[in-house]
Amino acid sequence: MDKRKLAALATRAIAGDNEAFEAFYVEHARSILFHVRSLIVDKENYLDVAQEVVLEMLEHIGQLREPVAIRGWMHRIIRSTCASHNRGLMKDEKHLAATYESEALETVKDEDWESDPEAATMARVEGNELFSIVNRLPAAYREIIIQRYYDDLSYKEIAEVQGISVTNVSTRLHRAMQMIRREMEDTNKDLGILGGAD
Repeated sequence: MDKRKLAALATRAIAGDNEAFEAFYVEHARSILFHVRSLIVDKENYLDVAQEVVLEMLEHIGQLREPVAIRGWMHRIIRSTCASHNRGLMKDEKHLAATYESEALETVKDEDWESDPEAATMARVEGNELFSIVNRLPAAYREIIIQRYYDDLSYKEIAEVQGISVTNVSTRLHRAMQMIRREMEDTNKDLGILGGAD
């Protein structure tokens, strides 16, 4: 959706037009779900947290002053809601222990899966490998990759959402891409694609 149409839709949603808000939500639902899933610790609860995000947006849409800033505003709500959700989880030590145990089991499953070159190659074709690599990035780098390449935010929009300079956005994107390239090269070597395996 181009910026003019987005601003017009946002203007209507700010004025209380529920159909306009629903249209905005439908346009951005995948982005919200993907972003929430990448930011929360307990991945299995991403739908509940995404619902909290949408409710927060609906409750506060009338406070948005600049319709053209609606995507950045949405991302700030996503970040805030996910951070709040994660803080709540960290207070519950039992949940934290269960999360680590679950992640350890997932790692074992991933290693078994990656030992099958044919399955790994198929996953690469489908994009699962790249998603997995992005998901393993440190949070600050993962979020900036998602905002730039999945949500298609400009450097300026990312800077506003993150509260950093455009130069820092560029630096973080560059570092994140280097991490992704290294990880993909390592994976390719493990699969014998680049001649790294004998």
